[in-house]
Amino acid sequence: MARRRWKYAPLGRGRNRSEENFTMSKPQSGVMAKGTRFKGRGAIKPWIEARLTFGIEEVDEWRLMASKDLMELISAMVKMLQPGGRLMVTYVNLPLTAALLERGVPPPLTPLGHVMFMCGLTSFKDWYFAEGFLEGDVKLQGEVAMTAGKRRAQTRKLLAECEKYLEGAPYGNVARYKKLLSRMTRRAGTNR
Repeated sequence: MARRRWKYAPLGRGRNRSEENFTMSKPQSGVMAKGTRFKGRGAIKPWIEARLTFGIEEVDEWRLMASKDLMELISAMVKMLQPGGRLMVTYVNLPLTAALLERGVPPPLTPLGHVMFMCGLTSFKDWYFAEGFLEGDVKLQGEVAMTAGKRRAQTRKLLAECEKYLEGAPYGNVARYKKLLSRMTRRAGTNR
């Protein structure tokens, strides 16, 4: 049986000629992304903003995080970016991720942030409020490091932030966070 790949389907121009609206889907997968891709222009790095849909109304985010389909989808979008590019994923439909971010849990210890980290994003920003009328929903932004050296430095910084968080009075399932941190540390060791 042939392996089914993620299909990128352009939906037409975005707000300007450098933007393209799209969907990404794979046959027989309930996971899909719909969003906008900016291909970059001059010194402005490319970015993708995507909203994930899952084919079901309520999602167990931790189970979804372990889903091969979600890892493949996020990874496919990351591969579309060059160094310095950004992937922004809305989390308005991911209430657990939203609650954890709101309570100060580092992004890589949330379901969505962990998948983004495991797919190669090493610098995060939580856009928890819109700064103007064009920003849209709350989103978690991850960045592709500019160089291997920056990736290593950003990864060390993220791991240190997560360790420091766990030394304090963390909110939520500490055993799960420690397991995620261990997984992140192993991943960082393979990407040096």
